[in-house]
Amino acid sequence: SVHTMYTRCTHNQDSGQALSASDRLIVMAEGGAKAVNHPISPKIRIPITTSDFTPAISQLSRSGADGAVLVVFDQAAYAVISKSGQQIRTCHAAGTLSPKYLATLGPAADKLVVATAFPELSQTAQFPEVARMVAELDAEQTAGDADAADALRTTTTTTGAWLSVQIAEKVGNQVSGPLTSKNLLAQLNRTRKLDLGGIVPSLDLTATTPIPGAERIFNTTMRGARWDSASKSFVPLGPETYNGLDILRRAGS
Repeated sequence: SVHTMYTRCTHNQDSGQALSASDRLIVMAEGGAKAVNHPISPKIRIPITTSDFTPAISQLSRSGADGAVLVVFDQAAYAVISKSGQQIRTCHAAGTLSPKYLATLGPAADKLVVATAFPELSQTAQFPEVARMVAELDAEQTAGDADAADALRTTTTTTGAWLSVQIAEKVGNQVSGPLTSKNLLAQLNRTRKLDLGGIVPSLDLTATTPIPGAERIFNTTMRGARWDSASKSFVPLGPETYNGLDILRRAGS
């Protein structure tokens, strides 16, 4: 089968930094595809100034691809999904696309899958720490905190923010002397085997990855989720997890 990747690039020399970041993601996507024997071809680039995505979508449709890895901003992704989603499975990074907007696309979005670092918020039965997080959010909402409302919760931003607090507390408790930003950072930099209750694997904050520009990514375990238009939410693809760093290493070997 043919897999096509959409990339959004810029012809503006002043936006070189954005282009570099985009190209870094493209390299990682290509490496992952190579490691699982599904090379990405062709590659379709969408200029940053594009507002009409019809030519690019037509090129994708003519390619005969059965899947597209989207390395694009949300407007381009929504355009591809809405026009080609029922024929072509699309893949994006979790947290990039708005569930509120995906819900407006109807069944066209049902072939969208995302790679995510965290379990879904619905998986409270499988992950006790997710259940604790949701319970704490519910309590905050009941107490009058509008920022804890269900509609504002997402697997990526909510879980990431909540885990940040857990990390600060756990590591902060290990600091000897005054709890200053300098002392906390020093303790973080020497922390190994940080247990966060199974939401993510035990973290080694002393290790770095060999990925340029992403050296300090400490959780490289990924999960799959798919969009479900009936429930208007993402649901887990299954219990499987994937070590993203190992996949990229295989691609480079």
